[in-house]
Amino acid sequence: MIKSVLRNKRVGSHVEFLYPKHGKRNVLRSVKGRVEAKGKGPNGPYVKVDEGKTGVRTFSARKIVEI
Repeated sequence: MIKSVLRNKRVGSHVEFLYPKHGKRNVLRSVKGRVEAKGKGPNGPYVKVDEGKTGVRTFSARKIVEI
């Protein structure tokens, strides 16, 4: 299930959250950007975020720590 705060965010809105570095470590990194897409894939819900200079990245909604 997508976290309630992400469920209310629309494509094009600004988001800020913490995510595990490299997707699996105990070290968190800050993610700031604009929502490009949301959806549900074979591994669960995801959100695609355009972070500007670093590019567009896809994040698993299950791993998002704090919004």
